[in-house]
Amino acid sequence: MAKTVQDILNLIKEKDIKMVDFKMVDINGQYRHVTIPAENFSEDTMRSGIGFDASNYGYAVVEKSDMVFIPDPDTALIDPFCSIPTLSMTGNAMIIDSPENRPLAQYPRNIIRAAVQYMKDSGIADEMKILPEFEFYLFDNVGWQVDGKNISASVDAQQSYWNSATEGKGVVVPKQKNYHIAKPFDTSYECRSEMCLHMKDAGIEINYHHPEVAASGQFEIEPQLGVVVLMADATMMIKYIIHNTAL
Repeated sequence: MAKTVQDILNLIKEKDIKMVDFKMVDINGQYRHVTIPAENFSEDTMRSGIGFDASNYGYAVVEKSDMVFIPDPDTALIDPFCSIPTLSMTGNAMIIDSPENRPLAQYPRNIIRAAVQYMKDSGIADEMKILPEFEFYLFDNVGWQVDGKNISASVDAQQSYWNSATEGKGVVVPKQKNYHIAKPFDTSYECRSEMCLHMKDAGIEINYHHPEVAASGQFEIEPQLGVVVLMADATMMIKYIIHNTAL
């Protein structure tokens, strides 16, 4: 059900929200955010938006970088990773114009909506659904170094086969033998279950999660089939939840 500004104001009051956080996507597909005190949130916030410098997001040159972010109330959720009660929303980037602001064409959220409209206008289909699989690694240590004469990177998962001499203890998984491996080898089970519970709270339904093939910390979480526009937002939120829960 579509949320209104009043719905957001009611939620802020009901949950004693202290901060409202606006999450945007940069040109590299990474979240950036700006936060306002909850008492400053109003109908004007939804209409006029929040100003930002689009050049630092990779979307514009400096001299033409002043833009506004318009929150989408349907994306509102309480951020589980903030100790201070925080309501989070994503939305759309707009170019400041007269008489009305216009969508920033290269902003990912606007691109997916334009693609869907083209699909409809072309008579290809009325709706597109997708089911992405989210495969990722959980490492115990990651390091990198870049200086004048060296470039290096290292990763380590304690239960990887290369640690068998020091981390045996019945939980080291042989190379390429991690697929659907059960406890005691599945040492990150609770972590992934916690991820899935956060996703469900965010309105993202999950099919399952499991260990993947590689024995060096590879896993998968699969959501349910969803409309492409909603799954685009869900993809960013799933990545956010995986990163923050793992950390």
